[in-house]
Amino acid sequence: MTTPQQLAGILAHELGETTAEPIATLGLIIQLKGVRFAQHILEKAQQREAAGGMLTADKSRRRTLGGTFFAIARRHVSPEE
Repeated sequence: MTTPQQLAGILAHELGETTAEPIATLGLIIQLKGVRFAQHILEKAQQREAAGGMLTADKSRRRTLGGTFFAIARRHVSPEE
């Protein structure tokens, strides 16, 4: 059985994330919201990337795929979570 942290590592690889903080955040997202949620957000991020990407908040550059994933996920997670 794959643990949330192992799955976070797999997801991090797909998103191009290599540092500890985003990988830990992915593990937390999976733990709180589930595998299906994380997969759904990954699909949405990939679709957004294919459609031209997402700009950063200050509109100075395009977000990375990982940045897009976290921006979308943030919209679906309550402050308490």
